[in-house]
Amino acid sequence: MRQARPTTYALMSRCDIGDAAKVMTLAEEQDVTMSVIVARLVHEAVRKVTATPKAEAWAARRLAVNTARRARVDAAVRAGRDR
Repeated sequence: MRQARPTTYALMSRCDIGDAAKVMTLAEEQDVTMSVIVARLVHEAVRKVTATPKAEAWAARRLAVNTARRARVDAAVRAGRDR
């Protein structure tokens, strides 16, 4: 997919290279990307967490920005101005 969904947040983190090799191995075994493996880990880690009002407000602002950006990109593509 060339364009990210507005409900997706790009999260960058760092880990031990040995752990990264294991994530790569697991991703290859499951025929998915390393990002999918990490997203699953994050999803499981926060499964029982309730977001604070501050975090919810941040997410709402981020979603609004992402949605507006996606609308601009979609309009450009429709007009023939692909990235």
